[in-house]
Amino acid sequence: MALANSADLPKKHLTAREFVLEGIRDAMLAGRLTAGQELDDHALAATFGVSRTPVREALKVLEVQGFVTHRAFSKPVVAAISPARIQEVALMRIALEGAAVSRAALTIAEPELKYLERCTAAGLKALQKKDAAAWSHWNREFHTRLSAAAGMPLLSREIDSLIDLARFYSSMLWREIPHSFHEAQLAHLEIVKACRERNPELAQKLLRDHLVASCAVQVEIVSSRGFQLDAGPVELPKMTRRSSKRAPAAAARG
Repeated sequence: MALANSADLPKKHLTAREFVLEGIRDAMLAGRLTAGQELDDHALAATFGVSRTPVREALKVLEVQGFVTHRAFSKPVVAAISPARIQEVALMRIALEGAAVSRAALTIAEPELKYLERCTAAGLKALQKKDAAAWSHWNREFHTRLSAAAGMPLLSREIDSLIDLARFYSSMLWREIPHSFHEAQLAHLEIVKACRERNPELAQKLLRDHLVASCAVQVEIVSSRGFQLDAGPVELPKMTRRSSKRAPAAAARG
């Protein structure tokens, strides 16, 4: 299992648990660990060059964050994707990111807005090259920096965790929906414009519509392609008429 090496630990200035946590999560996002794959603490400890204690601690954190599932009398596994989980994450992001963007729209500075535009441009370039990893990086950068502009670190921390989980789902679906990522970048530009105009209500609405449309695309693909299903559907907010016209081509993830 080629994930990381403990020799990198001092360079990153991380604790052993943080190092393992980051390594496992990065491996999931890169597709080196896939849904349903067992996570053996002995093997992971050997891979990272640490004891089993930080591995177990990291797996517990990942379980809380939704990356890992653990049933009694069995080894933890990489969490499976399901429509219900996608919808749950979308609902949480709508609530938390919506609160952040409405606040950020009132105070975000022009240099930060220009940076968000550069993130969007970089994401478009990555799409043209069909570089899923680069797109995922710039998409995350856009959303995390936008949320951070609200100046609420505790809220940003929760949002960052949800964004990483959504990135995990997108990485599994990338081959299924490459056409829809382009719309995500266009939605980002609309959100930036609303923030520049100091219009928190519009910025929040655009973000909500963006995430609802993204969720709808993912749920449709997961349901039709036979991915593991979970509990019944979660009711999401309805999009406005303006945004609903482009829902079928909406982003795979916010």
